[in-house]
Amino acid sequence: MARKTLQEYLDTPYPYTVEPDPEGGFVVIFPDLPGCATVAETPEEIHPMAEEARRLWIETVYEEGMDVPEPLLRAQYSGRFVLRMPRSLHRRLAEAARRNGVSLNTYTVALIERALGSTAKDQRLERIERRLERIERRLVDLSTRFDLDVRVKESPFRVEWETTPDASPAPVGEPERGSGQRDRFTLIKGGVAA
Repeated sequence: MARKTLQEYLDTPYPYTVEPDPEGGFVVIFPDLPGCATVAETPEEIHPMAEEARRLWIETVYEEGMDVPEPLLRAQYSGRFVLRMPRSLHRRLAEAARRNGVSLNTYTVALIERALGSTAKDQRLERIERRLERIERRLVDLSTRFDLDVRVKESPFRVEWETTPDASPAPVGEPERGSGQRDRFTLIKGGVAA
């Protein structure tokens, strides 16, 4: 199959999600275009900012010779699929599910959700970084308006996110039973936890 033209990709509609930013504005994310996101200050800016981000993302990926993913139709997912695995892995999963008192299906879904959770954490950290960049831009803009000497220096803070794995997570919708993954989010200032 021949590669689509750039214009064909640009003409393809891609769905996006909009989340309110607690510090003001909106975060726009294209789930089908990895890393494609933007920030809009007002509701009126959401669509134009989203379209600009989508266009720039597609143009960049296309010009680099990489594959531009097709949009996924959300309605096509039934919630079922067949998964082939080695018998030894099947046995280990079944035994772990039995030890936790849940079905193999529930246990496997919990493992998958937990593994995909790291992606959500990465997106949250990216949103925090974008917010900090917006704040820096606003400070520079304010310094220009009021003729102040504002210099953006490297932040004395850094964020560390640690996930400690355990052998078996609690099933989805149930409280932790002393196992699973634990998350620790630490704000570090000058080498010392703040």
